[in-house]
This record gives sequence, structure tokens and C-alpha cells, in this order.
Amino acid sequence: MYKFSTRYFLQVILKESSENFSGISEKTETKNRIMTACIAAALN
Repeated sequence: MYKFSTRYFLQVILKESSENFSGISEKTETKNRIMTACIAAALN
């Protein structure tokens, strides 16, 4: 159940970041941190 929720959350973050990635340079560092945290959570 927890892994399913984490994977779903990871997909949402990846989709949102891919849609809003172009043209946003200020939040790139923040999005990289979020994605890194999500990937780490998904692997654990």
C-alpha cells in the first residue's frame, strides 16, 4: 500500500515537473530536490 502510494506520488511529480519544466529556471533546484527525495523514497 505504501509503495503504491509512493509510486503514484512519484508519477504525479514527474508529470507535473515535465509539464512545467520548460521556462522555469528558478524552481529547477527545488524540483530536483523533490524528485531526488521521491526517488529515494520509492527505492526505500
